[in-house]
Amino acid sequence: MATPHSPQLLSRVLTPDESDYAGYVETGAIKHPDWRDQRIDFQPYPFPSYTEELVRLLKETTVAGERGFLDGLDPAFVARDLMDDRFVKKTIEDIGGLSQFGLADDWTRQEVFEI
Repeated sequence: MATPHSPQLLSRVLTPDESDYAGYVETGAIKHPDWRDQRIDFQPYPFPSYTEELVRLLKETTVAGERGFLDGLDPAFVARDLMDDRFVKKTIEDIGGLSQFGLADDWTRQEVFEI
């Protein structure tokens, strides 16, 4: 099924030109221009640090309904329990490592969030 959006609109959203990007920075829509995050991006490896930080943030989030189970979650255990990265690591190593995706050849990273 095709998207109902024009190619021009999709291009502007997915790959904004520098003047659009500068406008997003000026209005505050982009708060950290030095991060150079892509609005739509592909991350080739499921970094456990992301899952760990997500669990930590969920513990601080107001959630409607029963949320008691969150208090008992260990972020590191959740990341290990949810992800089996053996296959994706082997595949990435077979094609030359994380550097092929513009990332440091390190299987860890530090997550930085601003809310």
